[in-house]
Amino acid sequence: GLYLEHSLFHACCGKQVCHACDEADLVFYQKTGMCLMCNTAGIGNIGILKKNAKKGHAWAQHLLGQQYHQGDGVSKSEYNAMRWYRKAASQGHPLALRSLSQLYQSGEGGCKRDLSTSVDYIERSAMLDPRLTQEAYDELSVIADEYIGDRQFDEAIAILQPLADKGISEVQHNLGCAHYEMDQ
Repeated sequence: GLYLEHSLFHACCGKQVCHACDEADLVFYQKTGMCLMCNTAGIGNIGILKKNAKKGHAWAQHLLGQQYHQGDGVSKSEYNAMRWYRKAASQGHPLALRSLSQLYQSGEGGCKRDLSTSVDYIERSAMLDPRLTQEAYDELSVIADEYIGDRQFDEAIAILQPLADKGISEVQHNLGCAHYEMDQ
């Protein structure tokens, strides 16, 4: 289908439409299965997506990474997912950075679990697109929880303290837990 990127959607050809146009079915004609933006059969056409990704379009690289990660329209491939996410991230695509953060946090996608790399990617995504700030705060809190679970309290505090200083009350409990556990 169409791919949500903040308040805009990307059609398979990369053209952007607003949420209202998508809701009004002004983008995809169900009866013929045609994208009304580029007249291709099958919205999300993998061939068009690959073509645009190879041309260097970061939006297509990110979406192609998602397709490979989920095995949607292509054979599932962690290697190819990471490859396309990294290409998009190298161009500063904030959602690709977020995707990489999640993969490094979980250790999926053919990469080793690396929480510090995950922190770097999620912070960069929020810097590039302030609309991802709240999501980044939530993700950083989850990463800090993982550090606490790994008994790496200094790392958890280094993440949680700046969030607490910004007035994010949800992290206060975890910050207290990290300090308490560290003192034990």
